[in-house]
Amino acid sequence: HYEAICALRPGEDGHALYMGGTTYILVRARYARARRRPVVERARQVLEENTRTFRTGARLDLGDVLVLPWHVDHSVPGAYAFLIDTPGGLVVYTGDFRLHGSFSQELSAMKERGDRAGRQFWEVALDMAPQAGGVRALICEGTNMELANPLTEEDVRALLLKCLSNCDGLAIVNTSSYDVDRLRTLHQVASEVGRTLVAPESFLYALEALKSDVKLKDLPEVGRDVLNYSDVKDELKARQREFVLLTAFFREREIIEVEPVPGSYFILSSSEPFEEESEIEFERLKNWLELFGVPIYHIHASGHAHPHHIRELVKALRPEVVLPIHTPRPHLFARHIKDVVASYGGQVVVPKKGQEIKL
Repeated sequence: HYEAICALRPGEDGHALYMGGTTYILVRARYARARRRPVVERARQVLEENTRTFRTGARLDLGDVLVLPWHVDHSVPGAYAFLIDTPGGLVVYTGDFRLHGSFSQELSAMKERGDRAGRQFWEVALDMAPQAGGVRALICEGTNMELANPLTEEDVRALLLKCLSNCDGLAIVNTSSYDVDRLRTLHQVASEVGRTLVAPESFLYALEALKSDVKLKDLPEVGRDVLNYSDVKDELKARQREFVLLTAFFREREIIEVEPVPGSYFILSSSEPFEEESEIEFERLKNWLELFGVPIYHIHASGHAHPHHIRELVKALRPEVVLPIHTPRPHLFARHIKDVVASYGGQVVVPKKGQEIKL
C-alpha cells in the first residue's frame, strides 16, 4: 500500500512515520524508480527525513500507548500485527495475515526448537493481556470472507510442478514481484523441470532491493536464479521450453515480443483483478493470449487468512469487541463469528465510514 505515503504528513509537530524495515526497503526502491512528480518527491522526502523503522519486538512508546509490532505470515515479507497496550486494555490489530504460508511453517519449526520468536502474534497478546487488563478489542482483516481459496503454498508448489511438467512451450507466470514465498517456490519448481526463470527489469528491482535485508533467507538471486529478460530475449524466443517468463500487473509487452509457441501456458499465480483498471488490463492480456493460443491456469495461495482461522483467532483471544476491516463483506464476517463471540459475552461492531467507535 505504498501509495498511502503520498497522503501522509509526518514531520509536522514532530510526528514520524513508523514502518517495518522490510517495507521501508521495498517502498524506497519503488519510489526510487518512479517518475519525478511533486507527489513522488514528497514521498521521497518523507522516507528520507521522517521515517523510523522497526522489527519484531520493538517497543514503540507513544505517550500512554505502547505498540509492540510482531511478525505475521503474508504474501509480502515484513508484514506485522500490532499489539497496542492502552490504559483501557489491549487492542490487537492483525494487519494482513495468513496461517497457510511458508512463514507459518517456519514459525512452527522455530517454536518447536524453543525459540520464542516462533510465537504467533495472538500468543504474544495472550501473554500481555493479564497485565494490560484483557483484550479490549480485535481489529481483524477479513479479505477472504467472501470467497476463500483453500490452497496452501505447498499446494501451489505441487500444482505448478504438474503444470510445468506438462508444458510443451513457454511457461508464463504472472505473480507479485514482492511475493518472496512464491518466487522461492517458482525457482524450486523451475529447477526441478529444467527451466530457467526470466523477468523484465521492472520485475527484478524488488529482488535486488531485498538483498540488503539480512533477515530474508534463500532469496532467488538476480543474474543466477532469475535472468534479466533483456539479456536473454533472443535465446528465450528461440528455446521457449527451457524458460519460465515472470510478469506482473498483467503486463503483455514481453509476451508479444516473444510470441509464445503452441503448447505454451499462462499461469495466473496472483489474485484476480479487483478494480476497474486492472480488470481492463487483464482483458487486454487475455485477448493477446487468445491470439497466441495460450490457455490460462489459476494457481495461487492467498496472502490472507481463511475464515476458519479467523474463528480460531477469536476463540483464542476472546476480545470484548471484534472490529472487521479490510473485507468486502463485514456483515458476513460478523455473522460467521457471532456464535463464538456470544459464547463469552463479547460483541462484533461493524465499522461505518466516518463513524467514531469508542472502546
